[in-house]
Amino acid sequence: MKTKYFLCFILFFISSNCFSQKEWASIGTIWHYNINNIGETGYLKIESQKDTLVEGKVCKLLQSTKTTYAMPGIYQKQYIESLITYQDNDKIYIYQHNAFLLLYDFNPSIGDIWDVWGIWNEYNTRNTSYQQSDTTACPAGRVRVDSVKNISLNNKQLKAIYTSPYHNSSMQYSGVIIEQIGCLDYLLPISKCNFHIDSEYPGPIRCYNSSDFSYSWFNKDCEYTTGIGNVRIGELTNVFPNPSNGLFNIKIKKQEIVYPIHILVTSIMGQEVFSILIDSPIYQLQLGVLDKGVYLLSINDKNSIISHSKITIK
Repeated sequence: MKTKYFLCFILFFISSNCFSQKEWASIGTIWHYNINNIGETGYLKIESQKDTLVEGKVCKLLQSTKTTYAMPGIYQKQYIESLITYQDNDKIYIYQHNAFLLLYDFNPSIGDIWDVWGIWNEYNTRNTSYQQSDTTACPAGRVRVDSVKNISLNNKQLKAIYTSPYHNSSMQYSGVIIEQIGCLDYLLPISKCNFHIDSEYPGPIRCYNSSDFSYSWFNKDCEYTTGIGNVRIGELTNVFPNPSNGLFNIKIKKQEIVYPIHILVTSIMGQEVFSILIDSPIYQLQLGVLDKGVYLLSINDKNSIISHSKITIK
């Protein structure tokens, strides 16, 4: 009888752990990231399209598509790259250079070092040799896990993982990493020294949608591009200084704005921390009471989003 109860306990323990593990990139999962670069605005969409077998492992094929606004009535759609990822318990790997490279560990310990130097993407120089470099200009890409917190998004309990470049590494995750979702700034690590000269990095995240969980950090439709004629997002506002000690000056630079303007500040987790309607093109945003860190600033009129960017309180 004791043996029977013991076996039941073991089975329950195993099944509980299996169910607690969160599936990565189930078929149909979609990430939307903001694009607000010089000469283009829009979004980057990453979609988990199908299972694929690589070196005997069942992987997920993720397709990246960029949709941008070029001029009135003209939108450009460009397929960027395909990503192959593999989940092994709490660890997520990306297949590049004929190898599985660690992308995320969703159950890390503080002080863990992740080697991410070999991971390239459309916004980095494609290093096909995968030969690590420790030069002064571009030191090898490693990040350190600084802290791990538990958060709740739509009543779903998830881990928030904070990392920083290790020994001035050129590679980094520039935002917080959320279990199941990935880095909120961009899915893949970004290089600070090797990138396309005429490109800027995508991000921050707009929306995440999977079969069992969805969340939006964006107050427009996930695939919203622009509704302001041929005026590009980012040309309309100036926010300075950034970073600051909590005092930011906002200046609306164009007249094609319908007042009042809504200023919204949220935490990187999506929690609203400040909101106000203004009737002036100049406003002094005072956030000195907030904790140091990165926040998302959205400025909108009634027709469209004017600006969507990150601000940092130091």
